[in-house]
Amino acid sequence: MKNRPETSDENAVSFVPQTVTIGGGSSGISIRYTKSSRRVFISGWYDSFVGIQGAHLDLEELLLALGVSAADLSYMLKRVQKLERYAAWNLLAKDGQQCFRCGKPAKVLCAHSSASGLCGKPMCLSHTHEHGGI
Repeated sequence: MKNRPETSDENAVSFVPQTVTIGGGSSGISIRYTKSSRRVFISGWYDSFVGIQGAHLDLEELLLALGVSAADLSYMLKRVQKLERYAAWNLLAKDGQQCFRCGKPAKVLCAHSSASGLCGKPMCLSHTHEHGGI
C-alpha cells in the first residue's frame, strides 16, 4: 500500500509531507491532507495486504464533527507559527530528544545567547517562553 512505512512496529507513527501513518507492517492507518482542496483522506490496512476502503472528508466538516473550536484552532496556530520560526533558524530538535526542564519530547532547541553562541538545549514548546524563546 502506498505511504505505508516499512516497519514492523505496530505503534510507529511516520510523517511524510501532508501524510501521517499510524502503525505499520501488518496493520495501520494513513491520513493524508490535500491543501488545494482542503480535504483529508483516511484509509487503512490489516493482515499486511487487506486494504480498508478510505474516504475523503472536507477539513471543515471533520473539525466541526470532532468538536474542534475556534479557540483550539487559535491555540494550534500559535504553536505552528512558533515551530515555523524555530525551523527558519534551524532550531528544531531531533527525534528522541527530551526537554531539559520537564523530560517531555523536545520540539525545538533553545535560542538563548551565551558567550559561546546559542544555548541549544532541547525543550518542549511549553518552556520556550521561560528560556530563550524566539
